[in-house]
Amino acid sequence: MNHYEPSGTILVIDDNSKNVVQLSGLITREGYRVCTAPTAKEALGCIEDAIPDLILLNVAIDGQSSSILHEQLKTADATKDVPVIFIGPANETDWRVNVFQEGGTDYITCPFYPGEVLARIKTHMNQRRMQEQLVSQSALLQVTETSFRNLFNNMAEGVALHELIYDTGSEPSDYRILSVNPAFETLTGLNADVVIGKLASEVYLTDEPPYLEVYAQTADTGKPAVFTTHVQFLDKYFRISVSSPKEKQFVTVFQDITDQKRTEETLRISLTKYQILFDSFPVGITISDSTGKIVESNQLAEKLLGLSREEQEKRSISGEEWQIVRPDGTPMPPSEFASVRALGEQRLIDNLEMGIVKDQDRITWINVSAAPIPLEGFGVIITYHDISERKKVEDVLRETNAYLENLINYANAPIIVWDNQFRITRFNHAFEFLTGRTEDEVIGKSIEILFPRDSVIDSMALIKKTASGERWKTEEIKIQHIDGPIGTVLWNSATLFKPDGITPIATIAQGQDITTRKQTEAKLYLKNEALLQTMAEKDKFFSIIAHDLRSPFTSFLGFTRMLVEELDEMTLDQIKTIVIGMRKSATNLYRLIENLLEWSMMQRRMTLFNPVSMPLAAKIKETIEFSLVPAQKKEIEIKCEVPDNLSIVADAHMTETVIRNLVSNAVKFTPRNGRITFSAKQAEDHFIEISVRDTGIGMNQGFIERLFKLNEQTGRKGTEGELSTGLGLILCKDFIEKHGGRLWVESEPEKGSVFHFLLPSDTTSKSL
Repeated sequence: MNHYEPSGTILVIDDNSKNVVQLSGLITREGYRVCTAPTAKEALGCIEDAIPDLILLNVAIDGQSSSILHEQLKTADATKDVPVIFIGPANETDWRVNVFQEGGTDYITCPFYPGEVLARIKTHMNQRRMQEQLVSQSALLQVTETSFRNLFNNMAEGVALHELIYDTGSEPSDYRILSVNPAFETLTGLNADVVIGKLASEVYLTDEPPYLEVYAQTADTGKPAVFTTHVQFLDKYFRISVSSPKEKQFVTVFQDITDQKRTEETLRISLTKYQILFDSFPVGITISDSTGKIVESNQLAEKLLGLSREEQEKRSISGEEWQIVRPDGTPMPPSEFASVRALGEQRLIDNLEMGIVKDQDRITWINVSAAPIPLEGFGVIITYHDISERKKVEDVLRETNAYLENLINYANAPIIVWDNQFRITRFNHAFEFLTGRTEDEVIGKSIEILFPRDSVIDSMALIKKTASGERWKTEEIKIQHIDGPIGTVLWNSATLFKPDGITPIATIAQGQDITTRKQTEAKLYLKNEALLQTMAEKDKFFSIIAHDLRSPFTSFLGFTRMLVEELDEMTLDQIKTIVIGMRKSATNLYRLIENLLEWSMMQRRMTLFNPVSMPLAAKIKETIEFSLVPAQKKEIEIKCEVPDNLSIVADAHMTETVIRNLVSNAVKFTPRNGRITFSAKQAEDHFIEISVRDTGIGMNQGFIERLFKLNEQTGRKGTEGELSTGLGLILCKDFIEKHGGRLWVESEPEKGSVFHFLLPSDTTSKSL
């Protein structure tokens, strides 16, 4: 049994001061800390300050049972696992049974027997320590398991767990893969989901599972094994370690040593070639010892440094005799030399540029790299090559780039460059003005931020074509200013390729802002379309009018011919009939010409427009007086149900023309004994809605849709043969729209028609 040194805190809850003194003395002498509380309230206060490791609780506090306090202690999260030893009188026994029924840990009796009290306290304190240790060990095991799992998953070596499969003769015949780590998948190219649970012969497609004999011996004996092998289907060398975690199972840990094998072979060849290569290498090479003294150099080093091999071997890499300058032309101290730094810092120092001053006017520029040599007695190896010509080219390029930068930035045309991920890499001032965005705001962002939302897909489709090297000659793409306006830019582009001439790396595009031109073109197009439409409508309209004019003229000419040729033979009644017919033709012709003249003046904006306030009912009654005769002939009743308090603001002549034409049409297409009714009501937006309802023959929806159109034939004969051209309705529509109103119709065949139109209300008149 584990032995623990006395430590921890014991809470004594007892209102008997004698008990408290005795127990405190015993406990303190044993090395425990003591906290005492004579009441339940004080006890709970002590627990809030520090949770005890053991509680000694008198069965009665202040003459009351301590059961309630004990229940509180056992239900509280802080003390539910703390053992409680009850204190009670030795001459009573009932309380001892209750102790265990209520979940108490143990009990002691008073008067106290010190040996017994200490034995019980130590026993429970030791149990408490053991319990805490078990919890700690359990947590440690969980951490350890997690650590091993992380190690398993993150190992660079491949790991696989297997179990042996035996044949009927109890001989190993195959093995099954139970688990593999990610490195196994990487090194073998085999997916874990595919191989786990499969036999080796199935996975590796062999009759004999690989290395079965070695694996079986390790699994059976538990003796580890290590071997190296070449796996043909992967063409790789592996070092495989085998161990057995349990009977009939084995674990393989394998490491790819292909590079090592090849390195060994390469090293062997390299050693043979070293001397030849060292002297013929197209890079200057110098080697120093561990003190920095030069011990070896090749032929190119002699040429670049301007020193023979013998002269170099008299120098140290940090010698003051070296005349070296920085790229800016200032002297470079030895502490900055790549060789000195590599030796001192014991790390690679690469691509350091320096100039070797050979005379006052001649400097050889070299690019130097130096690395420590990990061999005893050696210092660093220094390699350098001549970059004098490159420096000259860079100077020219620097000047050229500066010129091109200014050319791009200050060009009038917007210029932009994006990479093969369609991220913006250049953005000139003209483009900043075009988009309202600065170059700093857009660099590195997708080019799609420049396009209006509704054209992003189409624009990016064009942009993506450049990724294949396609060049734009002229492409129109919309660009949106950060403040909202959308412009149109005419683009041409060129693709920039890698040195292979095949792989695109960027696209440069130049644009021309043609927004104004496009807007002008759009306006011209709309005007041209409107003009063509108007001309087509007028051509059709004049064709219809010509046909409608021909009919009354034909009748009129026919009547006059009859009078000329047959007048002597005609009776007075016959002559009267012909004259009445001539009058009808002349009347129809007059009305047609009158409508034509009014429509023509309206189209040429020659119609006077003088809106004035007028009572609507009076104007309707006044105008329909001229239509009463034809209505009376057909016994048609015309009623005006317009309230007298409605007034309109309209041109009197135009209003009369609208009312007259609508009444004339209603009379034509209403059978005898019909009815025509005018009504009106206040509408929204300070308009009055006027309705003309008849009980005529009506119209179908197709006929209604052709009304009010110049290029549609809508003329038809009335119920008693009256002629109609449809021009009157077109004229009504134009006059009403001149007032800001509109004209529409509701009708069904044989159910009559209702023509509605809106005219401005006189807001000063009394409304309904």
